[in-house]
Amino acid sequence: MFEYIYLRYFAGPGYTVVQTVVFAAMLLLAVYLIYRLFLKKIDTDVDERFFWAMVPFVVLGGVLRSLGHWDAEIFTGFWFTTPGIHLLIASYAIFSILAAQYLEKVKMNFLKWMWVFGSIPTVICIYITILFGFLNPEVFLYVLGTTVAVTTPLYLFVYFLPRHLSGLNHFVLSGHILDGTSTFIAVTYFGYVEKHVLPGFLVEATGAWIMIPLKIAVIWPVLYLIDDSVDDFELKNWLKVVVLGLGLALGIRNMFSAAMGV
Repeated sequence: MFEYIYLRYFAGPGYTVVQTVVFAAMLLLAVYLIYRLFLKKIDTDVDERFFWAMVPFVVLGGVLRSLGHWDAEIFTGFWFTTPGIHLLIASYAIFSILAAQYLEKVKMNFLKWMWVFGSIPTVICIYITILFGFLNPEVFLYVLGTTVAVTTPLYLFVYFLPRHLSGLNHFVLSGHILDGTSTFIAVTYFGYVEKHVLPGFLVEATGAWIMIPLKIAVIWPVLYLIDDSVDDFELKNWLKVVVLGLGLALGIRNMFSAAMGV
């Protein structure tokens, strides 16, 4: 029975409606439990410094996923596909937080230690992608160039209307624009297919270009809503880490996978 359910709804490379609902529920539960049972218990404040400390782990998740199951398949098995890879990165991040918190008392501050813990495996994973080889290296130029072209004008809001788009929120939004851009480039020019349910429907109906304005139209109001309605400062920063991970990690995964041609 359980084997049938797994093979029917979870074992394939794409995403079904059932997968989407189940994974979304798992994500919401994990976000709540990590915040309440871990982040609220540690000595380190979940402030803007904590947000930036988590960035290398988001990047690591994206690069590692491009090397995992259904992509380059350098690493295979449960821990290198959804949801296993999210559990793997979350576990490593929790270990790193505890280690950095302890080592801060010895030498270097928390933020620097977190960047050490996050950057070393990220560099190793990037090196592995280089060894694997880039069939389409121009993908990096197309995706990053388009992302910069779209996000740069939006920075005017940070400068003139920071209440509507803070610098931190601009960074989170840029991560999602990178995701939308990577989908647009991969689908339009390199023959890839959007595998998520709702984005796949929209791409099929309108074209892959829709992912860029869609990201702006959805994520910007979400970030504004978080700032406007969440009073708990630490919860606010934690939610922004989660939102960043849902965009930047996927964008990096798409970019590296398309560049490797997998």
